[in-house]
Amino acid sequence: MSKSYTTKCGRFDVGYIATPDDMAGKLEPFSPCWNVQYLGDGTQEFFDTEEECKAWIKEWDEIG
Repeated sequence: MSKSYTTKCGRFDVGYIATPDDMAGKLEPFSPCWNVQYLGDGTQEFFDTEEECKAWIKEWDEIG
């Protein structure tokens, strides 16, 4: 991944997938995207923007 980080709370990993080589597995058809994963249980989602990742994380914070 060309850019990745763990959130300050330590509960999520966020990364940008710029090329197919940046990921394990396949995403077809491929287009660059953001990936966020909740480290508590491995749940993850793919988004077009980093802002969408932040909104998804906020939803988890509201649940937990």
